[in-house]
Amino acid sequence: TSATIAIGVSGNTADVAYGVRAVRPKYAFELSGTNDITALVAAATIATNRRAIWAALRAVGVEPIALSILPRNSPDTQGGDVAAVNVAVAAAAVLDGIHYIDINTTCNDGSGGWKANYCAVEAAPTGLHPSNEGAQAIAAAIVADLASWLPAWVKVPYVKSATLATIEHTDGRTQDVQL
Repeated sequence: TSATIAIGVSGNTADVAYGVRAVRPKYAFELSGTNDITALVAAATIATNRRAIWAALRAVGVEPIALSILPRNSPDTQGGDVAAVNVAVAAAAVLDGIHYIDINTTCNDGSGGWKANYCAVEAAPTGLHPSNEGAQAIAAAIVADLASWLPAWVKVPYVKSATLATIEHTDGRTQDVQL
C-alpha cells in the first residue's frame, strides 16, 4: 500500500524525525517556510538548520528530498531574501548529497511573489500558502522532477488534482491515493 503522511514540525529542527520513525518511508520531502527570513536569520544559518533536519532524517534511515522555499506576497520576504536562502539551501544540498527540487520557480511571478491564482485567498495579503491551483502546479513540478531522478523501477504517480494521484504498482495494478 502507499500513503502520504504530512508531518509538520514548527520551529523544532531537533525532533523533526520523530514522526517518520514509525512509518519508515524511504524518502521524505523537507519544505521550510519563511519565518526565519522574516526574523532576519542569515541565509547561511537557515541552510545550516536545514542540514540538521536532513541529518536527523538520515539518522533514522530516511533519505530527504529538499524543496525550495516558496514565494511570499510580503515586502519583507519578496525577491532577494527568499532567493538568497534558496541559493544557500541548494548549495548545502549539493554538499550533503541531497536531492533538491526548485518549486519556487514554478510559483514565482518574477518579482518574488506568487503567480496570479497560485496563492490561497485566505492567506492574502501575506501570501503564505498556495491555492489549489498553486498546489497542483507544485505537485506537477515535483512529479516531473522525480520522474527524471528516481530509479526506473520506481513508478512516479500521475497527479490527477491537488489532492488525488494515481500510482501504478509493479504488477500493473493502479491505485488512487489521497495527497
